[in-house]
Order: sequence, then C-alpha cells, then structure tokens
Amino acid sequence: MKGINLQLDNPRDPMPHVFLSFSDKPKWSLLSEEIRKSFIIPTDKVAVTYINSGTTFTICTQNTLEAFYKAHYKPGKLIHFFLLKFLVGLPDCYSLPTLPDPHSKPDPKQSIDILSQQAQSVHDKAWGKKWSHCRGQIKSIEIGSPPRDSEFEYPGKIEVPKLLDYDCFIGIHELREALFCLPMVVVIAHGKYKKLRKYLDKALRETIPMPMRAFIITGQPGIGLKNHISLISPFKSEHYFVFDKDGGKVYPCTVLAPGLDQCWALTNSNSDTVFPGPFLSYGSQCVILASSPNSERWKQWMKHASAVCLVSELPEVLEIAAIVKETSGNVSQTLYHVGIVGPLICIVRLIQNLVQSASFENDARKAATKICEKASSLSITRIADTSPQAPSSDGSTILYLRPHHPGGVILGNGQLFIPTQYLWDIFETAWRQLKNRDSLKLFFLLSSHALTQSIAGWNLGMRMHEQMCSSRACIDLIPADDSEPPLSITPSTNLVPGTLAGLNQLTDTFFCWIPLVTNFPGIDGVLGNIEGNMFTVQCMIALEHSAPNEGISKTWWSVPSAIQKGRSWHHVVVLDNQSTAEQLMSMAVKQLQGPPVNKVKMKIWCCSFV
Repeated sequence: MKGINLQLDNPRDPMPHVFLSFSDKPKWSLLSEEIRKSFIIPTDKVAVTYINSGTTFTICTQNTLEAFYKAHYKPGKLIHFFLLKFLVGLPDCYSLPTLPDPHSKPDPKQSIDILSQQAQSVHDKAWGKKWSHCRGQIKSIEIGSPPRDSEFEYPGKIEVPKLLDYDCFIGIHELREALFCLPMVVVIAHGKYKKLRKYLDKALRETIPMPMRAFIITGQPGIGLKNHISLISPFKSEHYFVFDKDGGKVYPCTVLAPGLDQCWALTNSNSDTVFPGPFLSYGSQCVILASSPNSERWKQWMKHASAVCLVSELPEVLEIAAIVKETSGNVSQTLYHVGIVGPLICIVRLIQNLVQSASFENDARKAATKICEKASSLSITRIADTSPQAPSSDGSTILYLRPHHPGGVILGNGQLFIPTQYLWDIFETAWRQLKNRDSLKLFFLLSSHALTQSIAGWNLGMRMHEQMCSSRACIDLIPADDSEPPLSITPSTNLVPGTLAGLNQLTDTFFCWIPLVTNFPGIDGVLGNIEGNMFTVQCMIALEHSAPNEGISKTWWSVPSAIQKGRSWHHVVVLDNQSTAEQLMSMAVKQLQGPPVNKVKMKIWCCSFV
C-alpha cells in the first residue's frame, strides 16, 4: 500500500506481530484493509499498540484505533503501529514487554522507562483526585422479564430491588491502556466492594490472635473479579507497577521498590503469574491475590503466606443492567439473560451479540458432562477447612460459587449452586445417567441445606441418605406411641431430582427425594413406599434441632394432590445414638402438637444410624 510499510515480525509465529509505519495520512479504510489482510481476520479482533515518541497506548477495536489515529496524527511526523496479537473469544490484551524495533534487539530498560511514563501519567490524573465519573440510575421496570417457567427457587436468592443508584467511572481506557488490563469501556462500582474494603482495613488493624496481611480473593469466574487495580499491580511475571505519593513507577519483579512496605499489592493469578513473588508476598504492607476458585493454584502460597481466603459476591441483577445501559446495550434483555445463564458480567456480551447463545448452551452441556464424569472421584467431606470446593474451568458454566456468610460474618466459606432452571435442566440430563452413589455425591456437593447444619449433623445426614437410597434391608422404626404396630422403611433406589419440580411431578409411588436447591425447614428428605406411606425425615442430634412443621407443610403442598390425600403420613426423627432417642422424640411430638399439619395426622417415629 502506498505510504505504508508493513513488516511481519515473525511470519511463522501463530500470534503474529506486525509493524506498520507511515509518514503521510492514509485513508482509514485502506489502513483497515491492510490490517485485515495481514491477519485474515476481522479488524475488530486485532489488538493494536500505538507507539510514538516514547509513548505507548493499547487499542483493542477498530473504532478506537481510528479515533485515536485521527486525534494523534500530525502531518509529516512518523507514526508506528505495532499489532500485538489477535483476540479470540474473550478479549485478552497482552502487555508489551519490550519496545518493538525491526532493526535492533529490544532494550528492557527502555521498555520499563516507557511503562513508567504511562504509570506516571495515570498517577498525575488519579492520585489524590476523584476519577471522572457520573451518577446513574437503573429501575427494575427497565430490565425486562425473566424466561418462561423460570420460577426457580434456591436459598438466599436475591430479590431485584425497585431501583439502583450507581457510580459509573468513565475514561477507563486511559487506565487500561497504561496498565494493560482487560478491555473495559466503563466501570460500575460494585456495592459489595465497599464491604470488602472495610473488612480488609479492619483485618490489617487487628493483632489478636495475629495480624492478617495476606488475602486470596476468589469467586465465580466471569464476574469481573480480576479487573480491579490496587496500589501495586504486577505486569505479567516480569514487572510490577507501584503507585504512591511520589508517583507511578515500574520495577522488575527482581527489584525491591522503595517504600514497598507502605503499599498494598494486588496480583492477578493467570497463565503468567500464579502467585506473588517474594517481594510482594512479604515486603508489602498487604498482599491480595485475585484468583480462580481452583485451590490447587494457590494452596501452597496460602500456607506459606498465612493468607486468608475470601469468596467474592456475585454481581446483582441491577448492577449488570447498569453496565448494559452504560455500554448502550438493550437493557430490556437483562433479566431474560440472567434467568438463562445466571448473574454474570458476560451477559453484556450476550446482549451485544458478541457471544452466541448456542455456543453458551454447548459449553453448558459440556460442563455438565464433565462434572458428572468426575463424580465418582469426588471425596465429599465436611471439615474445618475454609477452602471452597469450587468449580474448575470445566464446570463454572453450570456451577456457581457465592460466599456463605452465616450471621453476616465474612468468611472464606463458599457455596456451590446452580442458579437457573435452564442450567438445572441441562445438569439434570447428565446427572440422571449416574448411579445413585455418584448422584448422592453431587447432591452433597450442591446441597445448601447442609450449610444450616453442624458437621456432626451433616455427616449423620450423609449416612442416612446413603442408606435410604440403597438396595439394603428395611430400616425398623421405633414409634413415639407404644400402641402403634411395628413399621419399617424400605429404601428406594429411585432418587428423584432435589428441586420443587421433582416433588411436583412425582409419578412413581416408590421414591427418595432430598431437598437440594430449596430449603424445607426441619426436613432432610422425603421417601415414599409401595405400601402407601409418605415419610418426612429429619436428622437430629442432641445439640441441634428445629421444628419440622414448616417443612412438612411445604412438602404437603409440593406433592401432587393424589399423593397428598392417598398416603399415610409419617415423620421420622433420625438419631446418631439411642441414648437420646426418648428425649428427642418427645421434643418432636411437642413440636407437632396442636392442629395437625394441613389437617393430616402425622405419626411420629425414630431410628438411629450409629
């Protein structure tokens, strides 16, 4: 092309580099065509770094490249464009480790100088000043309707408020280009981050039993966890940025920056950096590792740095809608997409048609299959371990991770769940192919009901469900009323889905049902047998108990009417030892005294699993 010199840095490189230079202003369409031909891909999938007079900027789309070019071009002045890599799937602008020069070897010192200039530019704009932002408001009536038949219930489900007032930070491209972050157009302030910051400040001040200064912040992949910048940010695995009162600078990871002990450090665990190096780990005032929930990546660092693991909150529906609104998307589609894929920031890309729904469905089916394939190798236990048993990249399309905050206390406990009926249906199709033993493992992994119990109560529930879903011998029951004739429970291998729909759509008289995504207070399972009996089952140990009335009532209204009226109803208290049988069964009788639940007489029994 006339006026443009194009040179491939390495034509055989699968991630090709291109060096463009021109001294006269060409037509943008010609420059765009030259880029397109060089990569044989759409121009908006090319990451471009502009280099001129020692200043570097990263530009990730055709439109921003054109706008930047027009704003910075000066007649007769040489401009270089260095095409760093093309993007596939989610944008991932790689950093520029060295200044490209087709005629000489790169100078690392020069690269650090350029990066330090960019860091100083950000410092000049941001340090001690308010970043440019605007106030916005989004209302629930703007976000559309959920999918049909999406009345999917799970414990802790957040209701959508009527409106949300939010802060939208603008001009983020300057920060992104300087620090080589993932592409962002706007940043919406997540309300829960204020709570997290308050917790970190408090933790750093406490000295009993010992001060905390190292933290791992993890959470559901795809919520934007890693897009937040702190005072120190590593640049790939070779450099890190430092921002303090003296300015913004870049240092090699092998060099200890002056004043590091007064800074907070943030490291993003990715393919280049798994955990912070020794200077950031032990030389900073506070070190934060943002990572995936896969504890295999960071458990050794957690041990050596005495780090605390914290699980990040999922974004709220109106926060997602605010991002859609600020990026000129169709806000009215927000609730529909949340009802399909769950509360993820990637919904913005679905609405903008950057990700095809068919592709997402295919990923979800693959994830469900992989989760079920791994079920037999799962070791499901409850121990005093705050590391969440979280989804790997294989399962994160289906399994969501959120924090478990009993009493509002921030802990590292995570809860896995499936957030939508759409995803549950996909998961159930794969789950039905499993044997009962493996199915139970997934039930125990996903059961939110288990989080309401002590470890002893949870382990008792495991033993009970394994017995009642097996082909073992009948379980003899002890009546609360001595005048009752003997009765036993026949275990059922027909394990039905643990959703409300599982109870609503019962067709077999012989089944076992365990509440999975819905909490039935005081009820740990429901079992029906061919003799026309319906058993609600409650695990109870001496130190914990709850009245089963509400759970029994909920069970009654959830089953088909033919089962409501055509069965004899029984409540069974399952104990971990016989010594407390009389006391706990007497307690259950008192709790169920008064008007019979839903005008159905409940007979009360107990049995023990030692």
